[in-house]
Amino acid sequence: MPCYKTLTMSQAAVGELPLQDAVYVASTNKIYGISGVYVIQLNATTGAVEGSVRITSPVNGSARLCYHLANDTLYASVWNPPNLQYFSLTQPNRDIYPISPATMTVGPRLDVAGLFYGEDDFSVGYFFGPRWIGSAGSRLFVQWANDNMGYIYFWFDPTNLASKATNDRGSSSDMLAEQCAVTPTQIFFPMPDSNAIQYAVHDFNFNGDWDICTGFAGGFPIACDYCSFDTLVYCVDGNGNLFRINDPTINDVDTIVIPPDVPSGVLTPNPCRLRWNIYDGLIYLPCMTNNAIVQYDPNLVAWFYKTGFENPVDCVFTPDGKKFAVQNSPEEPLKEIT
Repeated sequence: MPCYKTLTMSQAAVGELPLQDAVYVASTNKIYGISGVYVIQLNATTGAVEGSVRITSPVNGSARLCYHLANDTLYASVWNPPNLQYFSLTQPNRDIYPISPATMTVGPRLDVAGLFYGEDDFSVGYFFGPRWIGSAGSRLFVQWANDNMGYIYFWFDPTNLASKATNDRGSSSDMLAEQCAVTPTQIFFPMPDSNAIQYAVHDFNFNGDWDICTGFAGGFPIACDYCSFDTLVYCVDGNGNLFRINDPTINDVDTIVIPPDVPSGVLTPNPCRLRWNIYDGLIYLPCMTNNAIVQYDPNLVAWFYKTGFENPVDCVFTPDGKKFAVQNSPEEPLKEIT
């Protein structure tokens, strides 16, 4: 039987860890965030820290988090950024780890490097590891960073590791995407240095299954998300532009300049991620350098500005209407958006 480990920190100590990601899980009615190699459980009503678990060691790594509805499991993808890769004496096991949201226990790592490439783990050589992770249906989708800061994409079924596929179309000259989008039928991966986005059906298997969408005038897409209101994918470039992909097959992309807002003091909005809120119909644009959240209504084509945050890197929403800024701040991991 598999061994599980539960490692905890005091709530005060955990509350001082800045978040990088957060997801809401309906089965527990909790929010789960990730900070370094710690998964943190937070109250979905108040945003308060309730507990934590360390998924690997040492702690000099970074991670992203997703929730896999198919088996009610959180998955954390641990990687080592290049600034840590070259100057750390020890590396974390850069891999993908399952976490039970109900019990906050960590299962054995999945050994994705061995699954796809026959390596013992991502800690050998100069592999940076799995950079981004997402979920749809029975599959997990992963962006893997290689030794030249390029990327490879793959998917697999975490309950049936024989069901898998990889794609090595990524170029070593391309920067890594900050956020990828999963639609009901397709997966979209930004290619920042190429000023384009790659997309394919969920069950891609060969390089030829992928297409490229260009037409991003004035910016380089670094993050994208799916908006179910108009069934389109939206992107941001971190430089004040919001892109709407109307038809990727003909490179039909609209560039929407995010307007400054003098009353709120948000004069140079430059979000690096975005989140579609299915509960209120707005797209949320966290702006770290402005300490603000910009909201966009794709139906009314209206903008709203919220300030008073500290390094908001993402947003997370609950079915009862709660909206939180996910803060890369040691002071307050989640702050409610009102």
